[in-house]
Amino acid sequence: MTTTATVNCIRCGREFATDSFEIYRFSFPGSRFCDVCREAERAEEQEKRADLLFTQAFIPSAYRGVSLASYDAAAGSRHAHTIVSRWSAELQRGGRPTRGLLLYGPTGSGKTHLAVSIIREAIYRRFMRSVFINVPEWLNEIREAWNASDAASPPNPDGYELAIIDDLGAENATRWAQERIYSLVNHRAQTRALTVITTNLDPAEIQPRLGKPTASRITQLCTSVPVDASDFRQREAAQA
Repeated sequence: MTTTATVNCIRCGREFATDSFEIYRFSFPGSRFCDVCREAERAEEQEKRADLLFTQAFIPSAYRGVSLASYDAAAGSRHAHTIVSRWSAELQRGGRPTRGLLLYGPTGSGKTHLAVSIIREAIYRRFMRSVFINVPEWLNEIREAWNASDAASPPNPDGYELAIIDDLGAENATRWAQERIYSLVNHRAQTRALTVITTNLDPAEIQPRLGKPTASRITQLCTSVPVDASDFRQREAAQA
């Protein structure tokens, strides 16, 4: 038999009404948490889930606290900040941008800051599995994994809904590196997976540096967005 009973929430102590079920002459409340605490518990579980995804995204510690709100949109980078904000907002609304972003510009212009901000929003708003790959470090980790059985495995981008490919073009320009990068970019293109790339190279410099096939895949994957600002590290040092 089901009746209505007034009980105290075991979390906050607030009285609330809930169904009561009688089984073998014993009464059991249908819920031990009030609506407010139940929603709070659900929010906490979602935050824990997002925190875990963020931890698993391999984001460097120096960038774990960055966001679009904290980006210094200096002259030359306001356009990039606007484009990235709109792209991220579409993702948050449940949409899916048709192409990713190629953020290119000089060292210290804030490209990685913008890219990591996208990951933050994607994880905490959409719970998207995301991964951050710094190209020179990723290539070094591949070499170490091949040369030493106990070396840590490099991040594998397979299965990630969103990937940040950071510092493309900063690696040593070898045939081996070109082949690994082509494989990475080609896989993202073939699976139509969302990809954000940061590079110091101008788009016209990508083909001579990485080859025509890689440049073609990047054009297919991403819309080019210039991030033209002075080195934020130098600005911070000057203010110190």
